[in-house]
Amino acid sequence: GNPGLLLDCVHHYNQALPAVADPEARLRIAELNLAAARASRETAAFAPAMDYLIRAMECLPGAPWETCHGLALEIHAMGAEAASLSGRYDLASQWSGMVLKNAKTLLEKVRIWRLLLHSQVANGRFAEAVDLGLTAMKAMGREFSGNPGKGQILWEYLLTSHLLKKTEISELKDIPELSDPVSRAFLGLCFDTMPPAFLARPNLTPILVFYAIRFCIEHGMAPESSTIFASYGFVLAGYLRKPAQARRMGKLALALLARFQDNRFASQTLYIANVSCLSWHEPMAERLPGLQESERAGRVTGIFSWASFACFGKSYFAFFSGKPLAELDREMEKTVEEVGLMSQHHMKSCIRILRQTVLNLITPGPDPVEMEGPAYYESRREETLKGHDRVLVHSVLDLQKAILALFFRRPDQALALCDKALEARERMAGSPPLVMALHVQCLACLGVLNQGKTGGTRFPKRILKKSLKELSFWAREAPVNHGHRLVLAQAELARNRRKLARASDLYERAAQQALENGFIQDAALGREIFAEALLSAGNREGAARQLSLARKHYADWGALAKVKDLEVRHEGLFQHLQGKDLP
Repeated sequence: GNPGLLLDCVHHYNQALPAVADPEARLRIAELNLAAARASRETAAFAPAMDYLIRAMECLPGAPWETCHGLALEIHAMGAEAASLSGRYDLASQWSGMVLKNAKTLLEKVRIWRLLLHSQVANGRFAEAVDLGLTAMKAMGREFSGNPGKGQILWEYLLTSHLLKKTEISELKDIPELSDPVSRAFLGLCFDTMPPAFLARPNLTPILVFYAIRFCIEHGMAPESSTIFASYGFVLAGYLRKPAQARRMGKLALALLARFQDNRFASQTLYIANVSCLSWHEPMAERLPGLQESERAGRVTGIFSWASFACFGKSYFAFFSGKPLAELDREMEKTVEEVGLMSQHHMKSCIRILRQTVLNLITPGPDPVEMEGPAYYESRREETLKGHDRVLVHSVLDLQKAILALFFRRPDQALALCDKALEARERMAGSPPLVMALHVQCLACLGVLNQGKTGGTRFPKRILKKSLKELSFWAREAPVNHGHRLVLAQAELARNRRKLARASDLYERAAQQALENGFIQDAALGREIFAEALLSAGNREGAARQLSLARKHYADWGALAKVKDLEVRHEGLFQHLQGKDLP
């Protein structure tokens, strides 16, 4: 009952181990080391747990798989898990292979298949992890196509939605718990295969999610169900563009998480629910506590991949919610250090990019769009990042640079960078970054057209038509967070069509909506673009009034580099109107 006392006793036994020859006594010490490993695992001390398990292995007799099969299985299986969580993937693979070779039942094999799958994911071998998951599920009697088409995805969705219509959402959380051990093992395998499928075979992800949803409804709920229903919300928002249904699934996921009280699934459930399900109809700033809880849960359980995603999501939402930049810089500096300690280098790079974006807005530099500063050096990109991690980091970099190019009024550069970022749009599916990218693309296209430039592309109007249609959808579905973005794009479109009175009303409405919902940075950008439209129409005093408001909003946000940029680019206008009664 006292973990500290247990660990002290085991420590003394291990010191005396060389002098212990009796097989029964050594077997008892092996059991005590196993208990110590369990106690260490409960506190996420995975490296000490692995040390205890190595000692336990040393205590086993010469033919452990014949004489004490259950104990040998438990020690080696837990050792493989601890080794994987400690980053010792060589030992994880070795011990998993031993268990798989000596396993007597299907359930024993499933346990190791799952450990091997986790190890493949940790090594970035996502396609291999998917293959392993599919092979294991086939061995359990359910075969999935490795590359399903759109028709199959639609059919599986229709089956799932039809089943869900038979049950009220409020009743789903009370479905009895799944008790059959083989069914629970199968659901765990399906659950484990979803994340690598999203990265390696995106079309397989909705198939697995749909099947898992039906499995939970027909056979019973399990602790994994919270993440499965959150993932269904992600699919609804990202693949099927049904954010209202995604919101209901997000709330159900949180209710299931509260029901089972299993911290192993807290980090991923909270992250997916807050980013992909609940961020459409509620203010982005209100999602920050949920992301902070996701980070905390990931740290406690040692699931650092999801904890680091939560750190990035928290920083991202805070930036786009208009949080004061100086405060945000301090928070991000600390977050970068914390994620570095988790050894999640790709997420560390993404947060460093966000922080450098903040610094470029705070401190004037030679080129405010280039990421060359104390937080991130673009010219020294991490060449060690490979595969999907590299794609993710580069897409974040391109989108943040596009945002900076838009703020510093280089629409042609913003358009080219945004096009690059959207090459990885499947990674943005079901999350606000996609809407941000569409917003930047729309304004960049319109800026290019209003300036009479080409923006490096021959078809800005064609790009505009498509992105404006998508932005319109998300603005209707999530007006609090994205309504003002559409109104600003509509104002620029009216300007392009020479409807200046209409454009002026829309510019004003966009700025007011942005301020009302806390997006001070978007109000500032809208005022600045409005001023440019007034200047091109010859209305210098009206332009000065809007520039003065933009300068105030940028200053309140803490974007001192943007304040300086306005004063330099419009120096003559500010000097001419100095002393006039301007806001």
